[in-house]
Amino acid sequence: MKLRASLANQARLLEGRRQSRVRLEEEREQKVLQLKELQSTRSDLEENLNRHREKLNQESSRLESILELQRNFEGYQSGVRSLLLKRQAQGATANGIYGLVEDIIETDPQYEAVVESVLGERLQHFIVQDHQESLKAIDYLKSQRSGRSSFIPLHVKPHPALSGSVLPAEGVIPLLEVVKVKEDFALLAQHLFGDVWVVPDLRHAIDLWNRNSIWKTLVTLEGEVLHPSGMVTAEAKSRSDPEPSTASVKSVT
Repeated sequence: MKLRASLANQARLLEGRRQSRVRLEEEREQKVLQLKELQSTRSDLEENLNRHREKLNQESSRLESILELQRNFEGYQSGVRSLLLKRQAQGATANGIYGLVEDIIETDPQYEAVVESVLGERLQHFIVQDHQESLKAIDYLKSQRSGRSSFIPLHVKPHPALSGSVLPAEGVIPLLEVVKVKEDFALLAQHLFGDVWVVPDLRHAIDLWNRNSIWKTLVTLEGEVLHPSGMVTAEAKSRSDPEPSTASVKSVT
């Protein structure tokens, strides 16, 4: 009887160990599967990380190139660049030059093309304290043979209104309502934009000009300009067009 009991007990122990072994094998298989999944996930993450590192390196290199261009003012007219480098070396307030027109204007992205089209090269005009500062800057350019530039006195006289015509409110916005400048430059903004109105499209602008003989500058959101004389200025950009010049309008953030 004792022998039978011992054999039965051993059999139970053996069966228990067998079941434990089966469980351990199942757990091992699960762990192996989990390990494979983790390895696959790790591989995907490393690949993704490498892509992001490569993109970051590319963007960092691009940013450094842009910053280098900005430090050297590449893309500006030679005379403008010469004065900007001089101003940078002396400090922003070392003379009576307050900066470029592009520095003082901010607008929403949807109106950037409008402002840039209206101002054109005037974005690279310098704002100076008075005509004496213009003379000093011009003397410097002459001495360095560094090209030409243009200067606008801070307290410029605004243009008199060319016409008493009042534009209909529908679809027409005074450009002064969508640009932002510091209070010190409000008079200058009036000089630059006081007679400029934003219209939805060129057909709308031409219709207004023909209907009312409006003596104002009408500009569309795409940057097409209808001048008071009736002359139209427009640019059809394509993918093959060169990069725009450095001059640009700041976006309001």
